[in-house]
Amino acid sequence: YSLEGWGTGEVVDWMEGPSDECSWVWGREEWEKIECDALGRVTQIGFAADLVGQNIPRDVALLGNSLHEFYFCCIDFQGGIPTEFGMLTNLQYFTVAHNDLSGRVPTEVGLLTNLRKLWLYANRLSGQVPTELGRLTQLDTKFLYALH
Repeated sequence: YSLEGWGTGEVVDWMEGPSDECSWVWGREEWEKIECDALGRVTQIGFAADLVGQNIPRDVALLGNSLHEFYFCCIDFQGGIPTEFGMLTNLQYFTVAHNDLSGRVPTEVGLLTNLRKLWLYANRLSGQVPTELGRLTQLDTKFLYALH
């Protein structure tokens, strides 16, 4: 998988950074990195600002059941939360706070039954919280704030 062309500012393009994308670390926060398991499968993606693009990339769903942590904070992404994220069945941390996301929270988020943290606040999401989120019995923390 490649984030070629996404990097701005201090973020190094994945294709121009270290030879091992699994050791790609940047930023001040401990979660600003890409991390992999022993088999080289991506388990964590974390960015706070310094990305280009207008929407959350749907291609992240291709990581299937290997991705455990997804942090895209403060990037000003627009559009909605991709329904394809329901395919990330082992996701435990899903943070897209402080963007410019709009639309409804997709019902597919209710398929993420391993989710422990769900942060959707500081966006322009609207509508009611889907009843499917009731399936998320593992949630420790949820910040949904102000769904209009």
